[in-house]
Amino acid sequence: MTRSVNLQASNCQPRSIKLLFVGSSGSGKTTALNTLSQGKCISTEVHPSDSVQLYKRYTTVAMDYAKVQFSRRLQLHLYGSPGQRRFAFMHTILRKNAQGLIIMVNNAQGDPFKEVAYYLDQHYDFLQHHQAVIGVTHNDQRPQPSLRQYRHFLNDLGYAWPILKVDARQTVDMLELLSVLLEQVSPLTLRYFAPCSSAVSRPVTA
Repeated sequence: MTRSVNLQASNCQPRSIKLLFVGSSGSGKTTALNTLSQGKCISTEVHPSDSVQLYKRYTTVAMDYAKVQFSRRLQLHLYGSPGQRRFAFMHTILRKNAQGLIIMVNNAQGDPFKEVAYYLDQHYDFLQHHQAVIGVTHNDQRPQPSLRQYRHFLNDLGYAWPILKVDARQTVDMLELLSVLLEQVSPLTLRYFAPCSSAVSRPVTA
């Protein structure tokens, strides 16, 4: 889906937004940040020592970080949390000052519905006052469940968060995912939603 963007000059002040990516190991968080930052993601990946090594050579143990300069007036600070359950305590730390949540779900791994429910429960308090979007990855490996099935599942849980099928390796997919979230976080930001050269620097205070 292509969005029409108004790039006319505005008197709005420059702003930055912190967003947090969550999801299980292998859902595409690190790949997404690398895609959005043109490979300039700061990562804390190591060789896994548990069952994760069966499907991943490396896994995040602290966080991923990338700074993406979307336009002269809009900068995104993107954080990726570890996917292994034993590092779940990092969610609380990384959520501080975040303005939105991106839940990444691997459609080809385990029970994706269970994963969605887990992360919605983990971030329940945060989501009472913040926005979220769900990105379903690895659809080329397993196309089911469908988006319709996900929406029914979310409806049964009492949620109506936007959900899209995406390829974390594709810039256009990841920009669309962020666009949907930014529409909820601050609709005015889309006035400047014109991706330009990405940059990465030392993380701001989480």
